[in-house]
Amino acid sequence: MTRIAAILGAAVLLLGPAVPAAGPPATGPAPPLVEVRGTRLTVRAAGVALDTLLQDIALRAGVAIDLPPGLTEPTTVSLSGVPLDVGLRRLLGRTGFVMLYGPSGTVVRVVVPPPPARPAPGERPPAAPGPSGAGAPVEDLRAALASRSRAVREAAVQAIAETGRRDLVPLLAPALRDGDAWIRSLALDALADLGGPEAVGLLATALRDPDAGVRARALRALRRAGGAAAIPFLRAALEDQDPRVREEARETLDELTGPPARD
Repeated sequence: MTRIAAILGAAVLLLGPAVPAAGPPATGPAPPLVEVRGTRLTVRAAGVALDTLLQDIALRAGVAIDLPPGLTEPTTVSLSGVPLDVGLRRLLGRTGFVMLYGPSGTVVRVVVPPPPARPAPGERPPAAPGPSGAGAPVEDLRAALASRSRAVREAAVQAIAETGRRDLVPLLAPALRDGDAWIRSLALDALADLGGPEAVGLLATALRDPDAGVRARALRALRRAGGAAAIPFLRAALEDQDPRVREEARETLDELTGPPARD
């Protein structure tokens, strides 16, 4: 009897509740591949939030990237061994940003400002702020661009850009000769925003800037401001002494004219 009970007990163990078979693992976006070797960036990502991707790059590259909230759109990108600043420009191509370079010519900080607030329906947008308040007079802007304060010069450049007035383009010429590469870079963006033949002419002078980062930024600004009119300047930049500028010139030309045919 004891033996029968033991056999029945074993049968109960064998016929106990079945453990459900493990199903296939949950699928989702594959983790991004981010590699930084020296100043070269490799990224492969599909459907990854832009802010997550940028934060990963910042951590690995030792670059400060200041991001506003809300940059969460899914991003798919494939970059292989491109210069770090070129890769960041591709990722931020549709977003306004400012890139700062260190003394060695490498990018050290990227600032992405929050998008401007949209006025409510029927509401007039506010006047462009200037160093002396909204709608600063031209002479105030001119004086501010010559200020010893970097913050005042920066505010003046941004104020000119926000007016949208092409007749103010000549005011930005001194900013392109500013001793601070940050101010020169902001002036390039302002000229690109304003556009027009006079802006293109000023931007072309920035291709002789002593800072390679500023020269590379000038190429992008030329493409925005002049379109096809920028092509001769971009071709000339293919002979720049800095490889980053040459690569930027090639990529910007490809955007305007299409990549060269390859056998």
